[in-house]
Amino acid sequence: MSRRYYFQGLNLQGQPQHGVLLAENKQEVHQSLRSQGIVVTKVRASFLDRQAKLTLLDISLFSRQLANLIKANLPLIEVLNLMAQAQQKRSLQTLIEHIKHQVTQGIPLSEALMATKNHFNALFCQLIRVGEQSGTLSTMLSKAAHYQESRLAFRKKIRKILSYPLLIGIIALLVTTGMLIFVVPQFQALFQGLGMELPRVTQALLQVSRFLQHFGILLVALLCLSLYAVCLSKRRSLAFAVLLEKTSLQLPFFGSMVRKNHMASFSRTLSLTYEAGLPLVAALKAAASATGSLLYTAVIDHIAKQVASGQTLHSAMQQSSLFSPMLVNLIALGEASGTLETMLNKAAELYEEEVERTLTLLGDLTEPLILSLLGLVVGGIVIALYVPIFQLGTAL
Repeated sequence: MSRRYYFQGLNLQGQPQHGVLLAENKQEVHQSLRSQGIVVTKVRASFLDRQAKLTLLDISLFSRQLANLIKANLPLIEVLNLMAQAQQKRSLQTLIEHIKHQVTQGIPLSEALMATKNHFNALFCQLIRVGEQSGTLSTMLSKAAHYQESRLAFRKKIRKILSYPLLIGIIALLVTTGMLIFVVPQFQALFQGLGMELPRVTQALLQVSRFLQHFGILLVALLCLSLYAVCLSKRRSLAFAVLLEKTSLQLPFFGSMVRKNHMASFSRTLSLTYEAGLPLVAALKAAASATGSLLYTAVIDHIAKQVASGQTLHSAMQQSSLFSPMLVNLIALGEASGTLETMLNKAAELYEEEVERTLTLLGDLTEPLILSLLGLVVGGIVIALYVPIFQLGTAL
């Protein structure tokens, strides 16, 4: 599936070169231009040819459909052809067509999926490879689909818990800002007509209102620019990303919840890969990439090296403060009894329940707190506006 790529580079004489090239991927662009004596300095896909990254729901549906069709003993090419025809999402249909094209050329399914790293992670591709090698492809696909579905269900619970307090907070902020920008200036004109000295609280409120009227847009722009700079620095600087993650883990309430979420993801993934038949070291490396955490990925990679040198998993994990004693003890029991995947699943369930319970409590506390704060702010604004009027009435 050829795509258009814009490139910039230099020829052998050092002159700048640029243009558009049709290729399968960026590596092919580099190889083609290198053969023409052009050193590539920049290459990117055309905006129209860029594929949207698939969501977790897309991957889950893909896995489940593929598993069910393969269980029906249909040839893989026919399965992919049926799936491509049944897709309503254009990007997913195009991707399946691309995978089918590679499979028809004799490339294993796992390698075809691995070539699309933007869509399928290393864990998913590794499970497919195990299924191909052991002749249990449908079983591995079912496990992968169940894993994706459980992650999707957990994320939906978290979003549902957090969405309502977040919505209330946004409404409260908009109401307060609207009063300061549109309501308070009306009273300011009235006070100027009265020509009286205003109380300090009213003067402070009017100053805040004038500031927002003159610099409100600039303030929002600076806030958005700061958030963009942080996100950009996080993507481009590994040290900055690690610093942010360390800071988040040290926060009093939030840090504990983030740790539990990472440990749940690690436990769930390691249980799946180990149960699928991967050696423990390979299973650990797959679990490391699935955590989504730079710190946990580095620590788990180090643990995998220690396990490869003959150390037990629980003793290697004891050396890191990122894992709780409860998780280490459960893994020790699993290693001693030969039920490691069962203990890991139990640990994942416990941590997911704790994260869900903590977020539910946080949502239950945040909602009345935000409403109370909104009432205090709005009430304070109203009182500050009417105090001069009450004083004027008393003087008369």
